[in-house]
Order: sequence, then C-alpha cells, then structure tokens
Amino acid sequence: MNFYHVCAFFTQSLIIGILICVLFANTWYEYRNNIILIGEINGKVSLWKQCTEFINKIHKKEVNCVSVTSEDWLHVTQGSIIAALVLSTLSCLTLLRSSTRCSSSARHLRDEEEEDITKCLDGLLIVINILTGIVIVTGLITYAINIHKLHKGGEYSYTWTFALAWLVPIIQIFTTSLSFCGAKLHWRATSDA
Repeated sequence: MNFYHVCAFFTQSLIIGILICVLFANTWYEYRNNIILIGEINGKVSLWKQCTEFINKIHKKEVNCVSVTSEDWLHVTQGSIIAALVLSTLSCLTLLRSSTRCSSSARHLRDEEEEDITKCLDGLLIVINILTGIVIVTGLITYAINIHKLHKGGEYSYTWTFALAWLVPIIQIFTTSLSFCGAKLHWRATSDA
C-alpha cells in the first residue's frame, strides 16, 4: 500500500463519517417569521422532518413536527446522500482490495492477469470517486434550490450540517487526486518491473 492509497483511504473514511453525520442531523435549514400582533414562527428542516415552533405574544409555545418525505426533490437529496455513502464505502473497499494486491505483489512475482486486475481496480476507484462527487453535488444543489418551497418569507439560514455536507465534494476532489497519484505510481512501478 503506497502513501497515496493510505491518504486516500483516510480521506475516504472521513467522507463516510461526514456523510453519516449529515444524513442523521436534526437541522439543515432554519427559518424565522415575525408576524405582527400574533407572534413568532421558528422552524427547522432536516432531510426527514420539519419542526415548526409558534410562540405567541404571551410566550406560549406550540411545537409541531411533520415528515417532509413527501417532497420529490427531497427524495433526490436523500437518495444522493445515501448513494454517496454507498459509493464512498465501495471506494474504501476498493482501496483496501487494491492495496492488498499491491502489497502481496511486492513479495511475489505477479502474472499479467493479476496486474490487469489491479489496474482495473485503480481505474474503478477513480471512477467511483468522480461519481461520488457528482452525486453529492447534485443532491446539495437540489436541496438549496428547493428548500424555499417549504416556507415563504422571513429570515432563514443554513446550518453547520449543510456547510459540512458541502465539504464532502471538496474532500472528494482531494481523495480522487490522491487515488490517481497512487494508481499512477503503482502503474509506473509495474511497468518498470
């Protein structure tokens, strides 16, 4: 296992951890509406539910949580996060499999078939990483465009969870470049032998 594959494995593991946190977070988006003479409405929206809190002028609270899974665009976002999680896990497994082939080949002479399998795994790893980045960006853009349909007016803000989700494509670019460098280094080592 070369240095690039080790770094790619750790960054891919970081991506999996971030995606799990993002998937099960309680809040992606918060909003607030002040209604004159009536009170204040605060809301929190995640991938799975929307909670609305109404505070009237005498400070009595009413909280109502409903599932938002009936929205089609939200299914796209949920599916993209889950697909990115599956692809990232597949990428980790491919990295492990590719690296075990690399390390076992250092001890023994490899035949051409073994070398072809390793090259295919390295190529598959790069394709999986690119697909993961595309899938997650698609889901996040879909969410950002359509979230405003759930409420109109007032103040709103995205939470740290949404920002953390946007870190995934950035880290994915870094992981893909590490995977590519590792594959290139491995291909160069096998062609020299």
